Amino acid sequence: MAFVVTAAVGTLLGELLHEVWELKKKGDMFETVLESMEITLTSVTQALEKIKVLNKELDRENDKEIWKLWKQLEKGKKLVSKYRQAKCSSCLKKPFYMKDLEKLDDSLKRFSQIVMPVEDNLEAVRGIHEGVRDIHEDVKQVKEIHQKVKDIQTNVEGVSDRVNDIHDEVKEVKEVLEEVKGTHVGVKDIQVQVKKIHEEMREMNKDLRSNIQTEKAASPVSNNNVHFRPLLPPEPPRVTVGLDKPIKHLKNELFNDGVSTVVLTGPGGSGKTTLAKKLS
Repeated sequence: MAFVVTAAVGTLLGELLHEVWELKKKGDMFETVLESMEITLTSVTQALEKIKVLNKELDRENDKEIWKLWKQLEKGKKLVSKYRQAKCSSCLKKPFYMKDLEKLDDSLKRFSQIVMPVEDNLEAVRGIHEGVRDIHEDVKQVKEIHQKVKDIQTNVEGVSDRVNDIHDEVKEVKEVLEEVKGTHVGVKDIQVQVKKIHEEMREMNKDLRSNIQTEKAASPVSNNNVHFRPLLPPEPPRVTVGLDKPIKHLKNELFNDGVSTVVLTGPGGSGKTTLAKKLS
């Protein structure tokens, strides 16, 4: 319905612009205000084309704004047509005609200055839609990889917690997205947040795939079935002489820049879990 109304408004815009051109040909005292109207109508026409495309892509209804514009254009078309056909006997009324034309021009300018910038934000909203869709795909891939590594990786609980965090972040982004549709505020900040989450998911995919390959290469079995090794290394001692200062120095190096998560990679039995416990 909104697409049909928008197309009809576009036709009406063209008709009003034609009436303005015809009235300009008379070269009378209306010339200044008609030139202003011509610029305003051209700007509204270009913006309306953008609205038409975005509404179709986002399946968005904006009947309220379009109907307001329709009424203004209908009134303007009748007004300009009336003045264009006026006889010489109406010359004394021309100052009043000019005031009416100036009011119409101001009304169209307000529509362009208030409504159109809001519609421009829909460009960014479209980018957010695409980013959220990519995040959903990334989450799906992470869940599949998580299912595969759960039986062979001893520290997979941390990955599971991170996946839950990503779900919460995606939920927050979707909630903010709904607010953006109503208020069109904070669009650029949301784009940055979506991009950041998307990059985190890519890095997580890369690390998980690397861990899978490492675990498979270190596994003593030759078939596709995964079994835990019957013997596990002993728990490290609570105090290791001479290790406190190196560990303290390593913590400062890793977490000095405000990093909250560090990924440890290496072959099986190389001490990843032991080092993680020392750093926690």
